[in-house]
Amino acid sequence: MAVRFHVMNEQFYLQRIASYADQEAFEWLYNQHALPVFHFVYAILRQKQAAEEIVNDIFVRLWQQRASLPEITHLRAYLLRAGRNGASNHLRSQQQAATIDLDQVSAAHIHFSPSPEQLSISRETAQALSRGIDQLPPKCKLIFKLIKEDGLKYREAAALLDVSVKTVETQMTLALRRLQELLLQAGIPVSR
Repeated sequence: MAVRFHVMNEQFYLQRIASYADQEAFEWLYNQHALPVFHFVYAILRQKQAAEEIVNDIFVRLWQQRASLPEITHLRAYLLRAGRNGASNHLRSQQQAATIDLDQVSAAHIHFSPSPEQLSISRETAQALSRGIDQLPPKCKLIFKLIKEDGLKYREAAALLDVSVKTVETQMTLALRRLQELLLQAGIPVSR
């Protein structure tokens, strides 16, 4: 229910921005999405200033094109895709490889924020899950974050990362299996 409420709020804000150039609504939107997009871009580039500039450029363009905001069906996926494209363009301008190797993405900068449902689990389980997520390989951790934290569908994550849906499925299976093993090792019961 909370996710649905958030989406309804977001659509309300998008409409306010598009129809009335509502700066307070835009500020709310920025506060909801800028940090996750920054973490995603920073994980690719490992350059704070460049990541900040890319995120700011994304939101400037979003404001400039605000009339089309209500047409965006999944804003987080849209923003992450814009971040990926910005990172690729930055790498290209730096005469580096423009393809992003997911195995080289800095996992230390991919943060996992629990959803409201996850907040209701015990502290012990939450700590074990957090440790487990931190131990996932970079590609696996990135895909897990996009699916579980950002709420992307498998095909959206695959398109964003320019990989197949099968790769996303495989990485999610590996992540969930590894997390289940860690919970069982910690003596935390897991429903199968």
